[in-house]
Order: sequence, then C-alpha cells, then structure tokens
Amino acid sequence: MRTKILFTYLFFVCPAISLLAQIDSEIILLKVKEANSDLIALRGYLHERPELSGKEFETAKFLKAEMAKLGLPVVDVPGTGFYAILDTKRPGKTIGLRTDIDALPVLESETNLKQAKRFVSKNAGVSHVCGHDGHMAILLEAAKILTGLKDRSVVADMPHAPTCL
Repeated sequence: MRTKILFTYLFFVCPAISLLAQIDSEIILLKVKEANSDLIALRGYLHERPELSGKEFETAKFLKAEMAKLGLPVVDVPGTGFYAILDTKRPGKTIGLRTDIDALPVLESETNLKQAKRFVSKNAGVSHVCGHDGHMAILLEAAKILTGLKDRSVVADMPHAPTCL
C-alpha cells in the first residue's frame, strides 16, 4: 500500500475501501476519539501560525517533521508543497487525502460573538479564517491513525506522484 500525503497541498494516499473493509469501524472510531484532544491542540497550534499562499515555509517544515515522526518518507514538490507515502507493501486500492495549508490576508478578531477566542493568529493581518488549520490537523491525525493500523490495511502502489497546479 502506498499512501501519499501532499501539503500546499498535503496529500496522503492510503486504501479506502480495502482498509475500511478489513478494520472494524469501532476500532477506527475509538482511535478518532482518542485523538480528539491532540486534534484540538494541533489545530490551535496551526491556527496561531498562519502563512500566506506560497510562503508557508514554517508550516511546511512543521508538517514534514510530523510526517517524519511517523516514519513516512516525504517528497517535495515545487513551492512549499510535499507529499508523504504510507506503504504497506500489499496490493489493493489507493486513496489520497489532501489539504491546503495556506491562510488568508485577513485580520482576525480576538473575540467571537460571546467570548475571547481560545486560539488567535500570532501573525498580524494573516489568519486561518478559511479552515485550513482544521483540515491540516485532521489530515495529520488521520495519517497517525492509518500509520498505526497499516499492518491491517491493503493499498496498491500509485503509478506516479500527484500533480500540483
């Protein structure tokens, strides 16, 4: 199984139907529940450190380091993009998980309608009002879960790397 994860795009390839058919959904749900506090903290970390499109150098560095912690090889693509591969060495279907990693040139308010926000951009005039911080956090947690379950999964090799436009 080869799974590719691409940031700027972040792209993570893994078996969808094959993986889910072989792993009890209760196991996946349990892993997701266990990851909840990590997911919130990760999203907060990313939310506080937004970077504009094409300038996501620190974001990419952080995400690549997270992939390396999982033992996943990282392949750079032009710009700040990259992908990571989860390979179980088994045949089967392949899926890709992808996220954008850029933020928008928008000044973020420190409060919502009722109270102070828990996480606020530390980069003046740039914020993750687009939701990409949440998308990155979800993809990273999915990569952690799938990597932990890789011995139970089946994925076919991808014939070529994804294309970034």
